[in-house]
Amino acid sequence: QRIADLVGQSRRKAPERRYRSAGELKEEIEAFLEGRALRAVRYTPLERAAKWVARHRGVSAVGALAGIVLAAVVAWSYVRIDRERREALARRDEAERARAETEALLAERVRRDDADRRVASAEVAFARAWAYSYSPTAEAQFVGSLADRARGEAEAALATHPDHVGALTLLGRIDESEGRYASAEARWTRVLHLDPGNASARRLHKGPGRPI
Repeated sequence: QRIADLVGQSRRKAPERRYRSAGELKEEIEAFLEGRALRAVRYTPLERAAKWVARHRGVSAVGALAGIVLAAVVAWSYVRIDRERREALARRDEAERARAETEALLAERVRRDDADRRVASAEVAFARAWAYSYSPTAEAQFVGSLADRARGEAEAALATHPDHVGALTLLGRIDESEGRYASAEARWTRVLHLDPGNASARRLHKGPGRPI
């Protein structure tokens, strides 16, 4: 086909469209033999690229190798970036879990401290009520107000921390002092369930004491 193009170019009727000399025709034939582009032929971009590759095989091989290496580098970079992204997400999730656990522990500590404070206040009030109950001059209303204060603080502590052994034990003692023996036994049974070795609950569990 390309030979036909050469012949056709040399036989065109219009002189300006033919080869201007035998030397020019010779150059075209040499270009054909060497695989270079011919002036007589209109090539597509793909055909021009194919001819360039055919003439520069060494450069083309290097270029192809460079392309393969570049593709490998890009693929490796993508894998590495994806792995680092997943590792970063895992670290973030672990940090969020650790933060949530820390916040839960802190909240539990705050609840526990508040319950301990209320139980300590309730124990003071109950101890005063118990002491004044032995005094012949103590007014029953005053003693009762101390006992009510002790109960209120202990129940508030239990509302904050439902398994607070100190609050349960004290409420059992308050119930016992008011003659509510069944309630007291239920509370001490709960204490022994939570803390089987609790000496106070075991001692109180033996029998009712003196009501206030």
